Amino acid sequence: MRSKEMLPVPRVKRIMQRDEEVGKLSFHTPFLVAKATEQFLRDLVTAAQEMALKRKGRKIGDKDLSEAISTHERFDFLRALAETPDGSTGKQSI
Repeated sequence: MRSKEMLPVPRVKRIMQRDEEVGKLSFHTPFLVAKATEQFLRDLVTAAQEMALKRKGRKIGDKDLSEAISTHERFDFLRALAETPDGSTGKQSI
């Protein structure tokens, strides 16, 4: 069974083509980028959900996202976004 797209492929294609350095795209490229983005978001939200459950929270908050980013190595590239000026993870940055 095929799952419903979260990100519309035509919109992903338009976003990609906004970059002047992006030339022509093969037919499958926007689809693959959309699927990769969906998987990335699924992984990030799942990690944040784990953090919320650890603190017995019922909602995923910005602190949970920051904690997920700082805890999981695969999200290292997002650490600068999740840190406050004093270097701690926190609410103010996200």
